[in-house]
Amino acid sequence: MYAAGDAPAHLLTQDQLKAQRLRPPRGQLPAAYVNNHPDAAARSIRSTPLYDPAEAERMRPLTPGQQRAMTARRTCPRCGTVGTKPIPRDTGVCPDCAAAAHRQQVEQQLRACTGCSRPAVRPYPDGQRRCAACALHYALWHHAEAGRTAAWARTCPGPGDGDTCGTVTATDTDISTRLRKYGWWDPRCCAQCEVEVNRCADESERAWERGQGDPVAYRRREVAAVQAWAREVLADPRALVLDTETTGTDRDARIVEITALSTSGTILLNTLIDPGVPIPARATAVHGIRDQDVAGAPTLSDLLPRLSGMLRAASRTVAWNAPYDRGRIRYEAHLHHQTRATGGHRVADHGVHPAAAALVAGSWQCAMRAYSTWWGEPGQHGEGYRWQRLGGGHRSLGDCRAVLERLGRMEGDPPSHDPLDGYW
Repeated sequence: MYAAGDAPAHLLTQDQLKAQRLRPPRGQLPAAYVNNHPDAAARSIRSTPLYDPAEAERMRPLTPGQQRAMTARRTCPRCGTVGTKPIPRDTGVCPDCAAAAHRQQVEQQLRACTGCSRPAVRPYPDGQRRCAACALHYALWHHAEAGRTAAWARTCPGPGDGDTCGTVTATDTDISTRLRKYGWWDPRCCAQCEVEVNRCADESERAWERGQGDPVAYRRREVAAVQAWAREVLADPRALVLDTETTGTDRDARIVEITALSTSGTILLNTLIDPGVPIPARATAVHGIRDQDVAGAPTLSDLLPRLSGMLRAASRTVAWNAPYDRGRIRYEAHLHHQTRATGGHRVADHGVHPAAAALVAGSWQCAMRAYSTWWGEPGQHGEGYRWQRLGGGHRSLGDCRAVLERLGRMEGDPPSHDPLDGYW
């Protein structure tokens, strides 16, 4: 066993023998092994056999047809260069042509307006990447967003998601004082809505207590509620199904892809996002998105006006893991408004910008929690229900379509995973 770089020069691998039209005869044992892994414990896994070319036998010469076929597989259809390896199937061209095509695509994206995709003669300055019309629309949107954020911060949010009360519960002085002291602000409920919130909490607690006495009836009501919710979502033309792919699961993870669908399956938004930070290898291993894939893609700041309009027009936003996707969008909007407020400089804080909180203040509903409840597989130690996998391929478009499929499945009866089997 030799370490990498220490093997005798006359010993060759099978690929090196093949390049000389040689091969080990049947039954020939390797003359040595070379370890390609720095960990000594993994030598048996990453070791490569070496053979003595003096003991190898010559392969039969290629026929003219085989030579032409081999040359054709190694010839780039774009530049005509004959390489030493076959042309990759994923690109269909040689590596040089693939790199040139990628550079050309990035240059075209850098010259395209992120709002209307209108190409420019030269790249946009300062990374703004907006034409004059889209820049004006973007400025007007920021002005309107500031007014909506101020109104949202002053008024009661209502007793439930999306049920806005509208009663003024705070002044601008209260809000600014709270922001200076704590760095965040959430709208206050009025006295009437506070009573309704407490009543709903008490009803939920009493329902749980009733379920402990009659688990079969409680399970039936629980599933019936999920079925009614799924039918309501699928029948709602204003419902939005959304999913994001990110650089990880940390609190500062950035979005690299976002998709939004209607309940009919119409694609409303589907694009890669330039996160502004390198994508970790562990994240790429999950969703397959690399740094070169998002090069030249728009940033989430570029998409905020469009995304804001979609979220405000939606009656509800359904996501597989709604708290996570909602938190990622809120974090991206927080960074955008924070950077804009500080003149292009990000500052370290632990709050949430009011405009970012207002962006995701609508009704967000978690399909993963509903599907796990409908599926009914008991969790560990019998506590709650076990989360179920989505199976959408870890790309935002596939995950959104998988959520729609799960919603359709929740309209029917679930399987049974508990000792109450047989009551369906």
